Amino acid sequence: MHIVYRMLRPADASSYRSVRLDCLRRFPGHFGSSYDEELATPKLKFEAIIEKGSGDEFMLGALLGERLIAIAGLTRDGRRKARHCGEIVQMYVDPAHRGQKVGETLLRRVIESAFRMEGIEHLDLGVVTDNAAATKLYESVGFETCGVKRRHFKDGDGYRDQRLMQLFKDRYR
Repeated sequence: MHIVYRMLRPADASSYRSVRLDCLRRFPGHFGSSYDEELATPKLKFEAIIEKGSGDEFMLGALLGERLIAIAGLTRDGRRKARHCGEIVQMYVDPAHRGQKVGETLLRRVIESAFRMEGIEHLDLGVVTDNAAATKLYESVGFETCGVKRRHFKDGDGYRDQRLMQLFKDRYR
C-alpha cells in the first residue's frame, strides 16, 4: 500500500492525538512530555493547530491508507529577532514502519516545507542523547550538534541529556 505524506487536517486531529499519546506511552524517555500529562490535557497544542491551521506551525503526517503511522511538526519563534528560526518537534514513526525510509521522507518534507516559508533560515531540534537512531537520521540530512543540555529531562531519580542540533538552509542535503 502507498504511503501519503501531507499536512494534517482538522479531520486528522483525533488520529494525531492517538499517535502522540502512543509514542509517549511506548517511548517515555525519548520525549520531554509525559504520557500522563498529555493524556490529562483536554486538547493538545498541535490538536488545536491542526484544527485551526497556522501559518507558522504545522504537523505533517505519513498515512498508510487511512492510518496515521508517523508525525513530525514545526514551530516558529514568534519574536521579531528570531523569526528566521524554526524548530522540528514531535518526530515519531510507528515501530512497525521503521527501517522503510518513512522517517527520512517525513523529515525531509517538514524541512522542505519550513525552508519554503518566508524568512526561515535555519531549523533547530532536540533529541535525547541516547536516541542513536534519531541522531543518525538527523545527521544524514545535514543537522549538526551545536550543544548538549546535561540532565535536561528528569523522571523520578533519572536524568536524560538533550542534544541540540541545527540545520542551516544552505547545508541541507
